Amino acid sequence: MLEFSDLKLNKIISLNNQPYKIITAQHSKQARSSAVLRTKLKNLITGDVLEKTFNGSDKAEEADLGRTKASYLYNDQENFYFMDQKTFEQFSLPKKIVSEQSNYLIDGTIVDVLKFNGEAVSIGLATKINFKVT
Repeated sequence: MLEFSDLKLNKIISLNNQPYKIITAQHSKQARSSAVLRTKLKNLITGDVLEKTFNGSDKAEEADLGRTKASYLYNDQENFYFMDQKTFEQFSLPKKIVSEQSNYLIDGTIVDVLKFNGEAVSIGLATKINFKVT
C-alpha cells in the first residue's frame, strides 16, 4: 500500500481494479484542515482522465505491472499491432492509448510494454531514436 506521501507524479496506482497513472498532483494544506492531494489520473486501459482528491489518511494500492519488450508491426484505422519479443505473440493497442507516440513508430521499432493482469495496457519508447529528416 502506498501512503499519502508516496503519491507522486507518474506513479501508477490501482483504483477499482484498473491501473491509473498520476498525471498531475497538487498538494495543499489550509490552516486548520488536514493536507489534501488533488490529482488527475489517466486510466491506462481506456485512456480516460479522472480527477480524485486524496486526504492525509488515504492509502492507495500500487498497480502490479509487468514489463516486456515488443516490436511494432503495423497499424490500421483503429489499432496498432505489436509482437512480443519473447513469446512471439501478437497483440494490439487502440489508437487512443498509443496517441502521440505513434508519430515515432517505424516498422520494427522495439518498445517497452506495460502489462496489467497479463494484458498490454501501454507502451514506452526508447529515450533516443534515430530519424532521418527529409
